[in-house]
Amino acid sequence: MKYLATALAAAVLAFLVASLLVRERATVPRPPSAAATFEQRFPEQAAAYHQPASVDARWQEKRGHAWSIADREETDPEGDPRWTRILGARPKLRPQPTACLTCHAAAGTARASSYYEARDRKPLGCPDCHERQGDLRSAVCEQCHREYYIVAGQAAFPEGRTADQIEAFYESRGTGDWIHAGTGAVVLKAQHPQFEMHAQGPHARAGVACADCHMPFERRGATRITDHRATRPLENIGRACLSCHGESAGDLLARVKETEARTRALLSRAEDALVAAIDAIEIAQAAGARPAAALELQTKAQWRLDFVAADRSLGFHAPQESARLLAEAIDYARQAQLAAARSAIK
Repeated sequence: MKYLATALAAAVLAFLVASLLVRERATVPRPPSAAATFEQRFPEQAAAYHQPASVDARWQEKRGHAWSIADREETDPEGDPRWTRILGARPKLRPQPTACLTCHAAAGTARASSYYEARDRKPLGCPDCHERQGDLRSAVCEQCHREYYIVAGQAAFPEGRTADQIEAFYESRGTGDWIHAGTGAVVLKAQHPQFEMHAQGPHARAGVACADCHMPFERRGATRITDHRATRPLENIGRACLSCHGESAGDLLARVKETEARTRALLSRAEDALVAAIDAIEIAQAAGARPAAALELQTKAQWRLDFVAADRSLGFHAPQESARLLAEAIDYARQAQLAAARSAIK
């Protein structure tokens, strides 16, 4: 009888302990489902990247995607006075189009018809790259870092991947950004065609994605992760370049600097040629001429020059394509200059 009572007491105790364990386990949160958004899975990280840059000290030293709103509103036109002539005295103070928020604001935070009236405008954060395109590598960057135009207040992307193809698309639609204030020529303002230029370069042909150079892998203990401090490859030349290139850092840097110097020199010569063409056209027009051919050539020269300049890589993305476009820009500009001079003689 004594043993039976002991066995019953042990059974009751085991039942009570088991009940407590089941309840305790039931309170443990389950792993988030695959359908949960990035912000739901990582709320702390997402909140940090959606904060204004001034709140997060990590963004104080060098600018990044968290500055996407501030950079749009603080961007200053090119300081080179030649660009004022080339772009036709583009007004410095003008309303910001709402279409800019397509890329410069976090998804779902630009719900208004006016740029400055948009509610809850927030800079870019994690979900804007991680949830829009998954892991499609360069396509993540292509969704913003490419040429675009504005139609019905929204950003739209032209057909074609080269400057020539995009120019043909704009010509077929009669698209232009504005009319040159001095000559009356159509101005096609290139935005930031980094993806188009990259697509024509050696890295794209070798299968290298944007993140491979601008966000190279780094070691965090035993883990290999992508460096999210998106920056120039030369800032991390060891991880961004030497993991593929078999030369010394000094030789590689010298080669990059040579490419940049050659592109910069061609840019300067193209700018001079285009300014000379604009001067010649205005002189011809003042004399009563109507140099229609010269105006078309001016547009072609300006577009090619601006396509390379707006890429901002100084030829790094596509050295040969940059040189080709600048050579054509110089040629078209000199043709425009001659056409203007001939029209003034007639």
